[in-house]
Amino acid sequence: MSPGVLTGEYGEPSKDQEPAGEDGKDKSGKDVKVGYLHDSRARTLTEAIVWHGGEGKASRDRFIALSKTDREALLAFLGSL
Repeated sequence: MSPGVLTGEYGEPSKDQEPAGEDGKDKSGKDVKVGYLHDSRARTLTEAIVWHGGEGKASRDRFIALSKTDREALLAFLGSL
């Protein structure tokens, strides 16, 4: 488990979203739409980026500092991969 999980550096998941296991199912066995981060709790790339701390903090801070146009361009590029 990464240090961020142990120290709470990734923020809190949404109250209405239960993280998926490695098989893409929640604790009750229902299929869960797999998202971003190791536990799939980030529903968007933006959430995945801004919820990082620790080693990812510098990258997160640079992302937040981007202009809206540059941030949208970066997200479009990442979404195309």
